[in-house]
Amino acid sequence: HFFTSYLRNKVGARVHHASGKTKGSRLLLACVPGEYHELGSLLFGLSAMTRGYRLLFLGADLPLDQVKVVSKATDIDGVVLSAVSVNVRGQFARDLSQLADELSCPLMLGGSAPVTHTETINEKIIFLGNDYRKALETLEQQLPAYR
Repeated sequence: HFFTSYLRNKVGARVHHASGKTKGSRLLLACVPGEYHELGSLLFGLSAMTRGYRLLFLGADLPLDQVKVVSKATDIDGVVLSAVSVNVRGQFARDLSQLADELSCPLMLGGSAPVTHTETINEKIIFLGNDYRKALETLEQQLPAYR
């Protein structure tokens, strides 16, 4: 846990200090409710920043209703949520689908969490998976850093 905390602080500081230097599309990055593994999301965000994206990183365990509030209050071009250990199914899948309908920007879901009951998942949700390279390619296809 010490090393994870240390690395999270180092990467978080890097993201924080570099965030004002990019001028591209602005992403809201956060972990879904119940998800505390934020290091992968931070590393993905850092990789996105090297491609020109601006970040607003809200960390672990963010309630879905706050995603909508923050995206309306800020100039967000896309939302990337991370799910590693949380199953995306049942009511949670329906809540994600509702969020996708309510947002005025793309909703993307990354991470290695199992996705089941895909019939309840909104087709508006863009799945990024857990391969950084493919996820960044999908991000750039769906929401270019510079438009």
